[in-house]
Amino acid sequence: AAFVSCDDDNDASVDLSTWEVTCDVDPRTSMTITVEIPDSFIKISSADKMAVFAGNECRGVVSPQIYEEDDRKLFFLLVAIKQPEDEYLNQGLSLSFYSAARDRVYISKDEDLILGKDQMVGSIDDPYTTNWSVYR
Repeated sequence: AAFVSCDDDNDASVDLSTWEVTCDVDPRTSMTITVEIPDSFIKISSADKMAVFAGNECRGVVSPQIYEEDDRKLFFLLVAIKQPEDEYLNQGLSLSFYSAARDRVYISKDEDLILGKDQMVGSIDDPYTTNWSVYR
């Protein structure tokens, strides 16, 4: 996957107040996404966050799991699906990544990332990767 590079000039602080899941998460019907961001794009720290959005609704937010032994950083997102019906089912999702070191948010809108019940995207052995753009 290709990545967008950027400069580190950023005077405005990032507001993550919308990065909160407001619907119930039922692990029996939720979707999971395992994401890896390579160090060649940006250095990941435990202070970083990743969120998944259906429209403007945050459906999951996590910090990375850092595996020192093989220097991997993975984000394990549990994506909430509204019950009994979710208006965003079978529609596109977007990912947002917050870099604490840069105080920047990067977004990915991959048209192939679709909200689905009991769906698993990526794994530890084959994590999901995508293109990122600077958001703010």
